[in-house]
Amino acid sequence: MGYIENLKLATADANRLREEKAQAKSPPADPRIVSTTPLKQQVQEYLLSQPPIMRDKPISLMALRAQLTGTYNAMPSAGDLGIVLTALGFKRVRIFSNAGNGRRFWLPPSRD
Repeated sequence: MGYIENLKLATADANRLREEKAQAKSPPADPRIVSTTPLKQQVQEYLLSQPPIMRDKPISLMALRAQLTGTYNAMPSAGDLGIVLTALGFKRVRIFSNAGNGRRFWLPPSRD
């Protein structure tokens, strides 16, 4: 082997060692993070997994929260979930019938 080939090999080895050291120094993943899936994607996947008859019914925020995972907690915050539902076209209503007891529900975009 010539001088140039030896120099290229030495440079490649030095670069590989430098990259390995940099990876070893990088901080580990944050153990507090429960889920890295965006909340909007989680909601869409959950709704698509439901049968069509369930997708057309009003959704309770607390029932939906129990099915999803937050970034740092077991459940996402109600505020964040409300923002996502509004972005997906859901409308917030209050049902005052005997069955609804004045609770808030979210209506799917297809239903007005």
